[in-house]
Amino acid sequence: MFNDENSVLHEEWVKQYGNTLTYKGLFYCYSRTNRLFTMDTRTINYVLTHSSDYQKLPQTKYALSQILGEGVLIVEGAQHRQQRHIMNPAFGPAQIRTLTSIFHAKAARLRDVWSSEIAKDPTGTTTLEVMSWLSRMTLDVIGLAGFNYEFDALNANEKPNELNTAFATVVAAGQRLTILTTLQAWFPLFRLLPSDRVRRIQVARRTMARIGNELLSDAKSAARVNATEKGEIEKNNFGWSGFAVAVGQGEHGD
Repeated sequence: MFNDENSVLHEEWVKQYGNTLTYKGLFYCYSRTNRLFTMDTRTINYVLTHSSDYQKLPQTKYALSQILGEGVLIVEGAQHRQQRHIMNPAFGPAQIRTLTSIFHAKAARLRDVWSSEIAKDPTGTTTLEVMSWLSRMTLDVIGLAGFNYEFDALNANEKPNELNTAFATVVAAGQRLTILTTLQAWFPLFRLLPSDRVRRIQVARRTMARIGNELLSDAKSAARVNATEKGEIEKNNFGWSGFAVAVGQGEHGD
């Protein structure tokens, strides 16, 4: 588990035991917890739609918060509902439909990048890291649709911009388990130990926070400028900026 990507061992278990299984949790002698693992879509849907009954373990919250911060994907209960309430106006059916042009444009860009990569090999046997490229496309879509920010993650020939590099650093830090990160998640005393991984994450998160504050300031300005007499947020040239809409709701006290 420590030497492979996080999902490799579970994939082997699924092949051997099926889509749903239980196993002893890490440090079972300390926590006395069993783990339920499932790839059954109905079960996953039930758990995700009953998040108040199936909350994250403290160790999981800590590990995820180091990567994602204390955002809507981490917090639970009343705090989660509050953040969802603020964000929901930006993700209704009408708002999503206005973003389809961004989805289409980035999908077409990814197609062109893949075609270019394949054309480099005259034998036509090029192997592409599909998930890596899909992640880049997703980042570009999130940047434009949610923040009106161009990550330019699909531009393989140019140096990544500052925010793109910071995101890549944070994501890479969460890709593999290590003994130290596991101990830090379970035993708070180990969090006092310095590590290169923690330092890199901290630097990246400071970069993300700085640029995020700049985006927040721009979104607030846009929300004020585009506010109608009814206190609604007008569509911008990209259709809807999810960030601006969410900020606008907060600006008008909804």
